[in-house]
Amino acid sequence: MLLPTFTTYPIVCFGYRDLGIIGVIVSLFLIGAVALIAEKKAKEGTAITYHVIYYLVLYSLVFCFFSNMFANSTIWVYVILLLFMEMAARLLARREMK
Repeated sequence: MLLPTFTTYPIVCFGYRDLGIIGVIVSLFLIGAVALIAEKKAKEGTAITYHVIYYLVLYSLVFCFFSNMFANSTIWVYVILLLFMEMAARLLARREMK
């Protein structure tokens, strides 16, 4: 049971509630994998899209002590929309080259 004064849900709370200790380990591993992929894409590419996704992941990691931003669907909607916009921009660039 959570205390009545408990007002935040840190990053481990949702994984622990779902699957216990294994859920915490798996969820933190997946978050680390997403952060690693975002960082590598931002460092290797010149597209601003990957930099924005990297900053969204960093923002979520910085504030994960207060609230689990990765459980918030808004962050994932932003990431998916940015990836779709990047794919559309690449498709249009290929069509203009032909």
